[in-house]
Amino acid sequence: MATAASQSFTVILADRNRHIRELLSRELIREGFEVKGCGLGRLAASLAAVRADLLVVDTELPDMDALSVIQLVRTTRPKLPVAVYAYEEEDAAPCLKEPEVFFVHKGDDPEQLVRAVRGMLFRR
Repeated sequence: MATAASQSFTVILADRNRHIRELLSRELIREGFEVKGCGLGRLAASLAAVRADLLVVDTELPDMDALSVIQLVRTTRPKLPVAVYAYEEEDAAPCLKEPEVFFVHKGDDPEQLVRAVRGMLFRR
């Protein structure tokens, strides 16, 4: 089985909170992922359209809701896997009807997101 370090994966991480983005980015980079972080949905969709293996999107972005980000991404990357990062699954529910979209609980343990990203990328 490949590891993130032996296979270069790019993760787009969209979260409104800069501190959370930085913390999660550090953890993902430590695991060998390339991370491009941003705080806006339109920028996340733009970055995902260019080069990404996975999009992690917060449900509370200032410019767009997560479903709108996913739908925008789908215009150029219809099969890109997306992790919707939310405190409650019901906040992510509208997004979960889309293909290749998964809920990841937003909690105090950043390792939870790292495990989810690893699982989503290596299951393919």
